[in-house]
Amino acid sequence: MLSGYSQSSSVFDLEPNKQLKKTQKDYFIKSFGINVVKKALCQFPECQFSTLKALFPQLKSLSEFIQSDNYLGKIKVEVEGVEEAVNDLTQDNKLAIVIYLLNKLSSELQVENVEYKGTNEFKPYMVKDTFTDKTLNIVNDGNGDQEYGIPQSETTNQALNMDVSAEDWFVFNENYGTSEEKYLVKYIAKVAGQLKQKYSEVYLLRNERHFKLFNFDDGRVFEPDFVLFLVKDDKKHSLYYQVFIEPKGGHLIKHDEWKHNFLMHLKTEHKIEQLWKDRECIVWGMPFYNETETKPDFEKEFSALL
Repeated sequence: MLSGYSQSSSVFDLEPNKQLKKTQKDYFIKSFGINVVKKALCQFPECQFSTLKALFPQLKSLSEFIQSDNYLGKIKVEVEGVEEAVNDLTQDNKLAIVIYLLNKLSSELQVENVEYKGTNEFKPYMVKDTFTDKTLNIVNDGNGDQEYGIPQSETTNQALNMDVSAEDWFVFNENYGTSEEKYLVKYIAKVAGQLKQKYSEVYLLRNERHFKLFNFDDGRVFEPDFVLFLVKDDKKHSLYYQVFIEPKGGHLIKHDEWKHNFLMHLKTEHKIEQLWKDRECIVWGMPFYNETETKPDFEKEFSALL
């Protein structure tokens, strides 16, 4: 049974425009239909039936997981927006809402299922095997001021607008992230020249559920939004930096404080097997990036890399 989730209620803002009159309505997740929920579940490895079966031995099927009151059946979500949109949700709306909820729920499931809690050992994986092509389901109805889902090259917010495809340090050809994620990319663009003076290779990658980290203290799952790869060569050996960065909206800074603390302990507490004598790998975490609230702290820590 999903203890603690049977009566949970989340707010999903369907219409972020503050000038429009809004209404709220509660929906049971199962009311969106089995096919919609199954499609959302497919995006989360920890929500596949084999994994769920290991966690809940009495579970007989995905349909039971969706409909039974012992699992998702009692979970409700509060949807806010203009009345017409709230009362007549599209299939894309429903899918986005379920994904939003499962994203919060999945980390709790992983804590229950993690084999080793609190390990500070990092194992090497090839970048080409970790960052693979995938299809993303991104929903943005074009109303309101939310940035998620809008290409950075097309946003009307001139403070955020940027053609990332022209930058050799940004690995992907577009950024569909939130406003804080776009601000972070703009910041890296500003300091990229300084980084290239010190490092022979500079690459920023967006983590679209490509890899997970586990909190040292309790094993909670964390997927930092970005990882900055830096390579520094000298005559005797090379330094390989992996810098984990998490842009964070102001309303989530306090709620996700444990993630900040984890990032701050990465540099001193991580252990990594050195496979080559002439290459040293260093794992580093940055303070949360927020353009108006935490940027000074971020810049202070980042200055060590510059």
